[in-house]
Amino acid sequence: MGDVAKDLSAGTIGGVAQLVVGHPFDTIKVKLQSQPTPLPGQLPRYSGAIDAVKQTVAAEGPRGLYKGMGAPLATVAAFNAVLFTVRGQMETLLRSHPGATLTVNQQVICGAGAGIAVSFLACPTELIKCRSEVIDYDLTVMVLLHFLYILSINLYIYCFFFLLKLFIDFDLFDNNNFFS
Repeated sequence: MGDVAKDLSAGTIGGVAQLVVGHPFDTIKVKLQSQPTPLPGQLPRYSGAIDAVKQTVAAEGPRGLYKGMGAPLATVAAFNAVLFTVRGQMETLLRSHPGATLTVNQQVICGAGAGIAVSFLACPTELIKCRSEVIDYDLTVMVLLHFLYILSINLYIYCFFFLLKLFIDFDLFDNNNFFS
């Protein structure tokens, strides 16, 4: 099996394991963050994380802790494919010759580029996941999630053009220049 296939397989298995273990915590976090503000004299829906777990399990069973896991589970392989591919291509682009070690600055650029690329998949997936984790969210939460989604897309577009300008201004394709 090639190095790329090994990286993708290991990354996908690791991503699935991370989701299975970590998703219940994320579900409870989203429930706590999205609970409505109680009126004066009223108690909040959940008094804390343990109370949120108890109420969720009582109302929906243990499966309620895994609500909204479909979107991230379906995209964990795509995340890793994009992450490893973009990082590998950026490493190849920034190396002065095959097998050369990258400087810290070059490693940062490779990681940032891979992170920006994968964020185009992560942002819509997180939005879908958060919306599906919360059963009875109100219009304010939906508007806020939509606003954050639009804001993040604009931020990614800005970062893309900023990095493109950086590549052009500093001629990063010439390895004897900025990152040497």
